[in-house]
Amino acid sequence: MPVAGDYETGGDGSGIRGYGEADSARVRCTVSRERLISVVLDPRVLRSDSEELAASLMEAVNKAFTDARARSAAEISAPHIDPLAMAQHMRELRDNLSVRTSRINASINESVLEVRSEVMISSDVPTLAFADMFDQLIAVLEDVGRTSKGVTEIRGDGGNDEKVRVVCEPEAQIVSMDINPRVMRNTEELGREVTSAVNMALEDLDRRLNEYRESAGLEPSKIQSRIDELQELNVTRLQSYAQGIAGLMGSIRPYG
Repeated sequence: MPVAGDYETGGDGSGIRGYGEADSARVRCTVSRERLISVVLDPRVLRSDSEELAASLMEAVNKAFTDARARSAAEISAPHIDPLAMAQHMRELRDNLSVRTSRINASINESVLEVRSEVMISSDVPTLAFADMFDQLIAVLEDVGRTSKGVTEIRGDGGNDEKVRVVCEPEAQIVSMDINPRVMRNTEELGREVTSAVNMALEDLDRRLNEYRESAGLEPSKIQSRIDELQELNVTRLQSYAQGIAGLMGSIRPYG
């Protein structure tokens, strides 16, 4: 069995392998890139009941995927982000900035009124709607968060009833496995059938997840497009506000 640290990586975590075992190491599995790549079985497991062996295989496969995710997280050091929690944080930040901005605008307007008797000011005090800038980003985060919660109900199905059938859920977790006793003749054949069924289920899950995201208009490319549009729009707003302040200052002229 590979020891801790025995894995390949290209720097983005994509090549990391995960390992899992069950039934006193009689069942050993290896995964990489969200796919099962190896099943090694001790010949003694063929004497087991098919349901018992299926349970051991599910345990080993799920442990391997969990191990791969843990190794990937350690390699990439990327924090987990909850979109709905971030949306709430952004809402609180928006409210705080809106209050501060209102106070600043009120102070500027008071100052302008005080000096209008002494100088001529031809421009109005510009305003910046922080709420609008944040609301659109909050909407994106909430859409992503709701979609993320919805995918937990999606399942992938692979294999066939004549050999091995597998059902999986998001995060590459196997939730059920049925083994036809007729394929329990030798370990190599069984290992191949299990690997094939698991990967077929994972591919089916990927397809269903993509269809779900597409129907919700939340494929990664569309989300990125929305974020890019918001960034461009908000940069334009900030530039307009800065130009407005500059225009206000430049419009100050002495009478006469």
